[in-house]
Amino acid sequence: MNQIAICTAFLKLGLSSFGGPTAHIGFFREEFVKAKRWIGETDFSYLLAICQFLPGPTSSQLAFAIGMRQGGSIGAYAALLSFSLPSILVMTFLGIGYSLDILSLSYLAISGLSSVAIPVVGVAVFTMYKTFCTDNLEKLIFLCISIITIYFDLIAYPLIILITGWLVGLLFLKEVPLEDSEIVAVSNLNKYHVYTVILLGIIAFLTLNFFAVGSDYNLFRQLFNTGFLVFGGGHVVLPLLQGPFINSGLVSKEEFLLGYGIAQAIPGPLFSFASYLGSLTYDSTVFNKLLYGFYFLIFLYSSTFVLTPIALYFWSRLSKSRIFKKGLKGVNIAVSAILFSSYLVFVIPSIVNNEWAIAFTTLTLIFILILKFPIWITVLLMGCIGYSIDKFLLI
Repeated sequence: MNQIAICTAFLKLGLSSFGGPTAHIGFFREEFVKAKRWIGETDFSYLLAICQFLPGPTSSQLAFAIGMRQGGSIGAYAALLSFSLPSILVMTFLGIGYSLDILSLSYLAISGLSSVAIPVVGVAVFTMYKTFCTDNLEKLIFLCISIITIYFDLIAYPLIILITGWLVGLLFLKEVPLEDSEIVAVSNLNKYHVYTVILLGIIAFLTLNFFAVGSDYNLFRQLFNTGFLVFGGGHVVLPLLQGPFINSGLVSKEEFLLGYGIAQAIPGPLFSFASYLGSLTYDSTVFNKLLYGFYFLIFLYSSTFVLTPIALYFWSRLSKSRIFKKGLKGVNIAVSAILFSSYLVFVIPSIVNNEWAIAFTTLTLIFILILKFPIWITVLLMGCIGYSIDKFLLI
């Protein structure tokens, strides 16, 4: 496939996919399954399941996987870069502007922007639920997995949930017929690419954890290891970065929360928050701020670069197993339960946390669900409303 077409499609999503990783999945499905028909519903659900199994940013890994499927290794990196670039630029220049006292944003403006995520993510979650849970037994399994996930606080460990879903599918659900033509094609994946990322991953791990010294390398190690060890995407990973940055005094709590709020309010992946931290942490030249923003991104995204090609490579072998395929329907239901649980536990509480946030969320629901305003218009409106209230009505 033409790499330009891949870049164009993912750049469009990078500019328009508000709502964080849960909503991004819905946007990807609408764009690549329904509109462009680059990938079938079955293939999409399996690629999503693969990415849910992996630690790191799920929506970025899914972009990488779809790009890999459509355009090989070059297509994978083109898709990831195009999808991430808009949010990376916003977060980088936010960090530079804030650290140099060029830019300031009010809390209410950020709250207004963030409120758009509530209906956007909610619609995405409901769409995935309708797709994967089509009869009463599947809906009951969805409900049970969701309750167990929330009650036992398993959202940060989706691997456990997905394995449970696969076992439930294997034991209780009918096998979904899967022709060879429906199996995710990974012929575009060069095995030497896989060998290379394995080697580079091992070298980076050993270097950062056993040989590197100094304050910079400590931060690089924290970002690198966090990307590999934490499941659940940006909503889980970003709060865990508070320790290395806030507790150490590198950034203030207010600066951290400002970036976290903006990362949730703008389109694109939440992991772009790393570029904000890099450009904010180092009070030196603009060039150094840009450089460290780039470094922080590379180390936090390492799990995507290393694990996604490996997972796709071995998928083609696992997908030929009849027993493995029989449980995949349960995996799809478990994915829906993870998205629903993340919405209830992470997305809503992180945004709707005071009276103003409740008011902004109500307005957003009216604009998007009742008046059918486009998301980008709603974002502009809510940002202006929040800023105006803070500037002109509050003293």
